[in-house]
Amino acid sequence: MADELHRGVPGPRTPRSGAAVRPPRRSRTALLTALLAASACGAADTATTPTEPTTTTATTGAATTPTTTATTTTPTASTTTTSTTSTTTTSTTTTAGAATTGRSAEVSPLVEVARGRLDSLVVADPDRTRSPYERDDYDGEGWADDDGDCVNTRHEVLAATSLDAPIFDGCRVRSGRWIDPYSSETITDAALATIDHLVPLAEAHRAGAWRWDTASKVSFANDQTPGVLVVASGDSNQAKADLTPDRWLPPDPVAHCQYAIDWISTKSRYALTVTATEAAALDRALGTCATTSVVRPPVDAPTPSVVITTPTTTTTLPIAPTAGPGVIALLSCDERAEEVAIANTGGETVSLSGYVLHDEGRNHEVSLGQFGSLDPAQRLVIVTGPDAVAGDGRVVWKLQNVWNNDGDVAHLIAPDATLTTLAC
Repeated sequence: MADELHRGVPGPRTPRSGAAVRPPRRSRTALLTALLAASACGAADTATTPTEPTTTTATTGAATTPTTTATTTTPTASTTTTSTTSTTTTSTTTTAGAATTGRSAEVSPLVEVARGRLDSLVVADPDRTRSPYERDDYDGEGWADDDGDCVNTRHEVLAATSLDAPIFDGCRVRSGRWIDPYSSETITDAALATIDHLVPLAEAHRAGAWRWDTASKVSFANDQTPGVLVVASGDSNQAKADLTPDRWLPPDPVAHCQYAIDWISTKSRYALTVTATEAAALDRALGTCATTSVVRPPVDAPTPSVVITTPTTTTTLPIAPTAGPGVIALLSCDERAEEVAIANTGGETVSLSGYVLHDEGRNHEVSLGQFGSLDPAQRLVIVTGPDAVAGDGRVVWKLQNVWNNDGDVAHLIAPDATLTTLAC
């Protein structure tokens, strides 16, 4: 880290005689004339390669004489030249990437690369025909140990990213020092550290990973490319959940730049899609990149190999209505897909007027009368969430997550106050 690096600064030279010897004083006018002429020559040398202008500053004077400063702006290729004269004249030239030119020269190319990758991403809403997200498809057997050294992915990441030498207990990291990039919290006990998939598994699934075979999903979940897996506190990980950048960004604004770059890099490498609002939020986050942004140097990570499979087609069995009055029944509740299905299992058409659907705790509820009526054997899927899209047999309740991913219960109240519940 920058604050942990210390550079030595040479001290002043002491004349061997014990007394400073001042050389003959040169005319300030002559010095300025010579320096301005040199600047003009520099402009001629680079005239065929115009770039953004840089500033050349000449300063003359000794410790006991007034100082005169002349500044000229000339196009240069990629160098900054500063000449300082006191008792003698010295000239120092540094490249744009050197520390003396500031961090903006380092940040800008990375941001431009990220913007280029963002522009190349496919903008699309999640495919509503996708298979449901099942975390076990990605890490059903826990973290992998790809190299067979008994240290699994979690502990490989903890060991690799600890700012202090990690302390192991057998095959597991017991302690170290990590900085949560989202909140800047310091973590020293490995048991309190979580490994966050910067692009959450559920979001990757929505963005196209649902088409992958199981081996590709497991490989993604264990990808140790810097920026894919992040050591974070439990609170940060829980607050983020599976939200996209248009719905969640790190509490520390300084972290937005790196977060966006890593998110874009991961989605680009795996050819995952972004929504329009997600892309706009990423573009805004890149706009926060400044000279104070902490940007990880780019890593030449190979393009991952994923296998696209044809998902197993799920056939919806026909509903066999019973004779007699219509009956509205709860068929299913998928909290991850944000979908609840109801159907008329009776023999007559039923108006949905007077029916109410709500979650556990009644934090969200909707009157179903606005969706009309259901004929015998007709089903209706009620979708929620920021990616909700209406379609044949599908209606949008709200563009907000309703169902708790940690477990929820759908409640259907009939006009006569009869309550039906179904665990999600």
